[in-house]
Amino acid sequence: MEPRDDGKIPATMRAVVLTGHGGLDTLVYRRTDVPTPTAVPTRYSCASEHAA
Repeated sequence: MEPRDDGKIPATMRAVVLTGHGGLDTLVYRRTDVPTPTAVPTRYSCASEHAA
């Protein structure tokens, strides 16, 4: 994955991932491309909207 200078976010990234439960030995650096997280619209609601 090459750095970009056009201001766009790449579709993939490198990451440190958890491979199981435990200590630091479960963290693995993945040189393979991992999908870049994307933002999704979130709807926030007030608790009073749901009160009957």
